[in-house]
Amino acid sequence: MGDFKHLRWHVIYDDFWCKLKGKLENAREFPANDKGNDDDFKRTVASVAHKNKSTLHGLIFEKSGKSCYVAYKGNSLRYGLNTEEKKEERVNWENSEFDFTNDNILKLIKPEHRKEIIKELFEQMSELVTSVTNK
Repeated sequence: MGDFKHLRWHVIYDDFWCKLKGKLENAREFPANDKGNDDDFKRTVASVAHKNKSTLHGLIFEKSGKSCYVAYKGNSLRYGLNTEEKKEERVNWENSEFDFTNDNILKLIKPEHRKEIIKELFEQMSELVTSVTNK
């Protein structure tokens, strides 16, 4: 069972977060620590993969001059804008595929499936930024 949980950690961290981070400009992980490494983020992913926790973690990045995030919490993936005046958020992807405590996350092992999911998520985040920017 331990090997299976470790595989799930690699799917969540390597196959999802690292691949998504590679598509985003100036992305940084949270939670973060003062040392400038990703140890806290990796420990958080481990608590999700190994202990089925729904601990908040994700990426913060810039898109069209806006501070944005994509985060996992409460067995769902959400994304939105970090704004002081109003928080724009879309809770989306509330399906078993993005319940990191569920074994369906293993579908992301397939590169073509993972690329399609990340592309779709990226497009939806871009639409949110565009809609807020044009208000």
